[in-house]
Amino acid sequence: MDEIAVLVLNYSFEPLHFTNAKRAITLLLSGKAESVEA
Repeated sequence: MDEIAVLVLNYSFEPLHFTNAKRAITLLLSGKAESVEA
């Protein structure tokens, strides 16, 4: 799962950086991020 790259965007939907899937899920579950579908 750590090999999956997830793009992190800011509030203006500008790309900031990539993180791994584990970190992305942690941010989602803690309420610090939200999922956006393309």
